[in-house]
Amino acid sequence: MIRKEFKNFVKMISGEDGLKVAQALKSKDYTSEFLIAENLEMEINHVRNLLYKLFHYNLASFIRKKDKTKGWYVYYWILNKDNIPFVIGRYLKERIAKVNEQIEIEKNNIFFVCPNKCMRLDFDKATEFNYLCPECGELLVQDKQEGRVEEMENELNDLITRYNYINELINKLNAKRITITGAIAAKQKRNTKRSRYSSKNKYSKGSRGNRSKVRSNKLKRTRLSGRARRGKKAGSRTTRTKR
Repeated sequence: MIRKEFKNFVKMISGEDGLKVAQALKSKDYTSEFLIAENLEMEINHVRNLLYKLFHYNLASFIRKKDKTKGWYVYYWILNKDNIPFVIGRYLKERIAKVNEQIEIEKNNIFFVCPNKCMRLDFDKATEFNYLCPECGELLVQDKQEGRVEEMENELNDLITRYNYINELINKLNAKRITITGAIAAKQKRNTKRSRYSSKNKYSKGSRGNRSKVRSNKLKRTRLSGRARRGKKAGSRTTRTKR
């Protein structure tokens, strides 16, 4: 169903050629706009206009690279596959609001139409023109709004069904994104703790090592000073003996 919704939406915003361009895009690799134009046998400017329409609705994105031989920039495009449900869901939501508004207007107003189907006017406008068509001068007749309201309500029910399906898909995608984001955050937290623990151990080991060095140096100095004192005493004894 999502593929059908995608096709209908792309056709609505860019026509059949836009659908061909969208289907030529890949969702994993970037494709040169010149290659798309060549494969579809379309003018490059026409392809670019269609790609920018998809870009406007966040259905496609691009990067540009400079051609080393020719010196100009070449645009490479990719299909934003993950954005499709969100774009269609937003469109359906807006469409539901508009149809609801139209139904309320139809139910709360009286309309008049021209027999020649020139135009349709509400009660205030029809009164302003004395119930005569401003285009052809024919007498306006009251429009049968029951059938129109029924058509709108059927359209509204269809839109709501489609929106509920898309919204359910969006909720699943959001739940998946939250799970992935949570797993990444937890992994980063574990790595941070490990790095802190390792640096702390390194610091403590280093401090213990420094303390042991200081102690050994003190012991060495103590031993040396003891030997020096013993040497001095032995020297003084020798001089006394000679005397």
